[in-house]
Amino acid sequence: TPVTVKLMLLIVKGLMASLSLDWWNVASDSEGDTLSLSFDVTHRCSEKLKTSAGTSFARYKFDYFTDDERQNVRTYYVKAAYVLRKDLTVDGGLEYETTDYTGEVDGIDDILTVKFGARFTF
Repeated sequence: TPVTVKLMLLIVKGLMASLSLDWWNVASDSEGDTLSLSFDVTHRCSEKLKTSAGTSFARYKFDYFTDDERQNVRTYYVKAAYVLRKDLTVDGGLEYETTDYTGEVDGIDDILTVKFGARFTF
């Protein structure tokens, strides 16, 4: 049975904080329930620039790069998006992830990811 709770709070104009909790009662899981919790602060600096920073915890998280499941994953991130034109937005971010268990991939406890992207709107 999944349960999701999200709380969003507008602190001042342009600054928002959010808290999210996801919980699943997994009857077949020998170690109990599954939980994820996240916190995010987003600031709209201007009409064109938006920045965010946050952290999250997930009891289980699938790693698509290693094709393995990681346990007790803590993630910290910063990201930004900038509107260059009405139809073009660029974004980027930095994410640090650490875990207690890495499954079959030995020696990879921490992952640092840098992301860049562009979005065209037609």
